[in-house]
Amino acid sequence: MTEAAYLIASGREEDSGLVHFIQTIGKAMQEYFGAFLCYEIWAAETNDDRRREIGPRLRPAFEIVTAETTTLPGTIDVLSRQLRKIRVGGTRATVNVRTQDHVSPPGLPPLLLGQVNGGCISLGITVKPIYRDTHTGTLFPLVLETLRQQFGPALRHATLAFTEVAEDDSRLRFPSLGPSWIPQAAADVDRDLRSVSEAFDLILQATPVNAKDAWPEFRKHRYRKTPALYCRLRKQCGFARKRAFTIALRAYRAGGLTKDLMYLRGLRELLLYLSKGHEIEPLFVGKIALRHVPFLQDLRRRGIIRPPAVLPRYLAANRVRERLQTCRTLTIEQLVAEQLARA
Repeated sequence: MTEAAYLIASGREEDSGLVHFIQTIGKAMQEYFGAFLCYEIWAAETNDDRRREIGPRLRPAFEIVTAETTTLPGTIDVLSRQLRKIRVGGTRATVNVRTQDHVSPPGLPPLLLGQVNGGCISLGITVKPIYRDTHTGTLFPLVLETLRQQFGPALRHATLAFTEVAEDDSRLRFPSLGPSWIPQAAADVDRDLRSVSEAFDLILQATPVNAKDAWPEFRKHRYRKTPALYCRLRKQCGFARKRAFTIALRAYRAGGLTKDLMYLRGLRELLLYLSKGHEIEPLFVGKIALRHVPFLQDLRRRGIIRPPAVLPRYLAANRVRERLQTCRTLTIEQLVAEQLARA
């Protein structure tokens, strides 16, 4: 079981064969698996005269449409709970459950006749279209992407409930219902982004930190004499010679304060990660973000990826293990204060 198949249809007359197509697939799947769950998702109708909602007033809203609530009480309950967790701009979604004779968008025939048709089950989900301008139809890409990132996992949770596997069952967890392979297009994009990233690092490495002050000197000598390009830290900031040299070298290589801010933000997230009792070894599987760790751990349990083949030698040192244990109880402010005290 991996990512569910999906189909995008307009509802126009040229899509008239869609009902027969879905029912044929549903029948074949039901005969093979014993049951078939079909989600039909459409945008809710909006009133063009209503006042536009902007910023914090954007509230995601969903309506679950079912022919009866007694057939799939567990699935509907999980779906409702997960949809309510969706946030846009800090505002939680509202969810309503509505029953009607047939599950379908207004004015369109149902894809499956009835709630249960020989084991073929249909659930409808209407989505409030906060991701587009109700007057012009212009899409809001960030809002749309935020909804997509949260809507997909909500469907996987509900699908897991439909399979009657407990959510805490280690044999199958909801990320298992996601993609299990990387499309070639994604691999190509990742490779191109890596090339861009490497080119950007080269630019940062070649950028002196005193470029603003060096320019007048360069102009003074009629652009014939290369100005001194350096970073002085010892006298102004009171650092020891070696530490000033190390900081200047790092600032020259990595671009200065912007890069420092990124590293500081990453350190803060790492301390929070450690404070929750997580281990540091999974982070050595590759270049990943902390938010990816749960998914990578699930892939490891399923045997799709392997644990890190080689770990840094310093992790075996007792002093490093003790230091990591201490970091589990420190905030970023406490850690920086401790380092400054040692300087």
